[in-house]
Amino acid sequence: MSLVDYEMAERTSKLASEYLQKNNPIPNYIFRNLLTSIICLTLHHEKLGPNVEMLYHDLEAAYAYGDANELEGFDIGAVYGATQFYKEFQEIKKINEGRTK
Repeated sequence: MSLVDYEMAERTSKLASEYLQKNNPIPNYIFRNLLTSIICLTLHHEKLGPNVEMLYHDLEAAYAYGDANELEGFDIGAVYGATQFYKEFQEIKKINEGRTK
């Protein structure tokens, strides 16, 4: 297990949850670090920690009960996060392909 990726995912998901609870936009660097660490954990078939799971369930509930659009900056953050997810995934994929050659 990559302890660094696990710890980064746990810390940034906790920060993201705190921003959401205060109804504040999540800074882009937190989204980027969270997504990068989750991508790394995914690529290495590692489990997600309790903070990541809690954030996932909070967001799932926000969508299920219709208040996700009331979160300030949530839509912008989600779009930015999805874009960064793609870019980071591609970069990590290139790095991993370089290691296997």
